[in-house]
Amino acid sequence: MFPAASVLFTDINKDMLLKLDASLPLGHSCSIGVSDLSLPDHVTLLDGKKLVIERHTYDIINASANMGYSLDPEKTIAILYGALKPGGVILNLEMNCSVWGRIVSWVYGYRILQFNQICISLASTGAKVSKRRISFRYFPLNLTRECILIEKPVQHS
Repeated sequence: MFPAASVLFTDINKDMLLKLDASLPLGHSCSIGVSDLSLPDHVTLLDGKKLVIERHTYDIINASANMGYSLDPEKTIAILYGALKPGGVILNLEMNCSVWGRIVSWVYGYRILQFNQICISLASTGAKVSKRRISFRYFPLNLTRECILIEKPVQHS
């Protein structure tokens, strides 16, 4: 759909990334690397090359209930926000605080990063942070997750 797009997939689990790499079509234009969410701007690509993510690099960053695994989730959010280009968006399908969200988080040892924590940690940046409920159409995901959008404003000169 976006032939000129540059995509970087990261995870802390190298085995998962190797499976992803094997499942992608030959000639894909994706980079795949190991990264710890506590330092999300430091990536080791599968070929061993080290990559440091520069500021204002990405249009979209997608996260899915993983911020709570960071040693410092607020710092992680700030680093990811810095990696966004002006006009860029972070889409975080964060665990919600419902009974189901808390149970699943407890089972996986996950610390929920609440909406108000994200708002407070980005308050000085001018970020627009909003929350959206996930439709029943996406059951059972809607029981445990909420969609948090973090938008970086376009800078006008």
